[in-house]
Amino acid sequence: MDLGRTACALAPLAGAALLVFCIVRQARRADGRGLAARLGTGAWVGVFALLEVVVLALVASGIYRGQAGSVVAFSAVCAAAGVAASQRDRVFSRVLAAGGRGLPMGALVFAVDLVLVLVASYLAFFSVELPWNDALADIAPLSAASEQAVIALAMLAAWFVVCRRNWACSVLLVVLQVIGLAQYFVVVLKGSVIMPGDLLALGTAAAVGSNLRFQMAAPALDAMTITCVGLALLAYVMPVRAQLRCVDEAARAKADAVEGGSGGRLATRVPGWIAKALEIACCAALACAYVGVARDTSVRCAERLAEEEVKFWEPTSTYREHGFLTSFLTIAHDMPIDAPAGYSEGAAREVERTWGEHAEGSGEWANHQAARAQFDEVRPSVVCIMNETFADLRVLGDFGYPGPRFFSSVDDCLSRGHLFVSVLGGSTCNSEFEFLTGNSMAFVGPGKYPYNLYDLSRCAALPQQMRQLGYATHAIHPNLASNWKRDKVYEQFGFDEFLDIEDFEGAPEFHSGVTDAATYDRVLELLEGDRPQFVFDVTMQNHTGYDQFNIPEDKLEHYDIKGQSDYDNAQLSEYVSCIEESDRALEAFLGRLRALDRPVIVVFFGDHQPNISPWENDRLSPEADHASLDHIMKTYQTNYLVWANYDVAGSDQVSEERDLSLNYLGTLMGLEAGLPLTDYQRAQAGLMQALPVVTPIASREQGGPWHKTDDAAAPFAGTVRDLSYLNYLEFGSRV
Repeated sequence: MDLGRTACALAPLAGAALLVFCIVRQARRADGRGLAARLGTGAWVGVFALLEVVVLALVASGIYRGQAGSVVAFSAVCAAAGVAASQRDRVFSRVLAAGGRGLPMGALVFAVDLVLVLVASYLAFFSVELPWNDALADIAPLSAASEQAVIALAMLAAWFVVCRRNWACSVLLVVLQVIGLAQYFVVVLKGSVIMPGDLLALGTAAAVGSNLRFQMAAPALDAMTITCVGLALLAYVMPVRAQLRCVDEAARAKADAVEGGSGGRLATRVPGWIAKALEIACCAALACAYVGVARDTSVRCAERLAEEEVKFWEPTSTYREHGFLTSFLTIAHDMPIDAPAGYSEGAAREVERTWGEHAEGSGEWANHQAARAQFDEVRPSVVCIMNETFADLRVLGDFGYPGPRFFSSVDDCLSRGHLFVSVLGGSTCNSEFEFLTGNSMAFVGPGKYPYNLYDLSRCAALPQQMRQLGYATHAIHPNLASNWKRDKVYEQFGFDEFLDIEDFEGAPEFHSGVTDAATYDRVLELLEGDRPQFVFDVTMQNHTGYDQFNIPEDKLEHYDIKGQSDYDNAQLSEYVSCIEESDRALEAFLGRLRALDRPVIVVFFGDHQPNISPWENDRLSPEADHASLDHIMKTYQTNYLVWANYDVAGSDQVSEERDLSLNYLGTLMGLEAGLPLTDYQRAQAGLMQALPVVTPIASREQGGPWHKTDDAAAPFAGTVRDLSYLNYLEFGSRV
């Protein structure tokens, strides 16, 4: 073990030992203080000892990977804070003694306590921001002030609600520190931030987090050091019982100075009642102020961010610029789905009719009609594979990667191309939502997960449509059924059966879970049924993280981006190796379908790019391009193909390239396979020709430049408005 690592281990160990000694010494002292006082002080010292043990565990487990100096600094500050906390009763006793001599200590104690709470609330701001925000010095001043005001009001409200006991403020400070650390791990592991909708997906996050490699850097520990200082200050917020003792001592002193004593007692009771009334009034005023500020801050921030044209299509940057709580509250304020400006059901129905007629007037419609006549005769099964994190990273730049070899070589597809999605590095359920419903997340809002937030039983979806056509409908996902509430949502969407991890006991695994090939085996079993089948297969093996170092050597691809660390190159190589394994499984699966004596349509697509894409994109592109929409949208595209094992009427099946966004993919499949389309899908078929790519970040016409989707000056703004009407008609108005 090197000297730095030794210091990392010894410093918190020594600090914990010192604080344990202080606790034992406190317990043995017999200075006339009551048991409750000794226990209270011991508990405070115990908190700091526990923090030392936590950091010792982080170092010993290898989670902490930062500088040794931060550990030493933390241990020293934490130990000093604990020792200081052990002396709190001596300080309180002196204050009580001063009060007993008749000094006006009540107001002074209240003023000091108020200052300590406010200073602790200021430090809490750094507890939240410092672990993850490497641009903290550049945070917008008004945003920082808003966040600090919310924290201060929360601290004061907590303090008064529990009758000015310091434990409530301390708990709030620790909670804010935990939020800051959680945000740190989300940023590092997923390249994303905590959104309001994530609070409803904690179970899913815990379930998939077992494959992630948690590591902590120095700023996270520095934030914990600041939290220790805040806790030390709060330890000196005088408990109410001590303040009452102060009042009683003063009362007795005055009583002794007055003949008979009754006048002194009466003289102190009246100010005591007045003080209590003032405290209640102050508590009520602060509570009202907090409710008002907490509610209005998000509104004001939303208005300010809109004026500054700051959008949440790149949430990590926005959170860094405006702070965690400010950004979080702004998004939370926007959680409800509001009707678009000028919307009415009649207007939406007219839009649906107009774009449907546009689709039926195109040359593509004649091909659909030919496939439609064939569909009623052959009744093909439909297999939709949403492959975890499948993407061709050549879109980011040239690093010697040839791309997924088989996928790129398939030359008899009905169509194929780049697929533009709404998420990056995670949030798979939103890609499912777009594909299965045809609705775009562009009109749902940032930070939302429809699977978790809404009752989707009234939302039209592909499984319902296929079941109405006489198909047996199956969903497959080899993980917990409760993830993203799939067990409930799939039933609402119309799936007859859901095969989850319990149905894959003993199945082979690769990287992060059950292999793609194992799920394809189950698909082939389902295709043996008498009825035509609709199968939606959500694979698992390629799931993040990409530092598990568990790829067999004979399947490990090696790639190297110049100027990138060995660790990051190892992550890139591990990801690419996963995609190659998926590519081999797809080749074997389509080979078996070619030999299958029944018609099958296959839709294969990736749900999003991996969490490593943003920094790989930056390293492979000139820095001057990093702020452009062209650069950003490279990381929001995957790939798709629509393929059939039979000759589909109306199609040359020559793998025509066609880029589109994920919300259109189900309609494209229906259009080319000859499914009877709904009114909504007919309108989408028309819109797809006019505006083939629509995402929450940006949209573009065929071959045209990117524009922000909500840009009123964009040449296709009217088309975006029409699509927003249809999305609200089909989804927003039904949830």
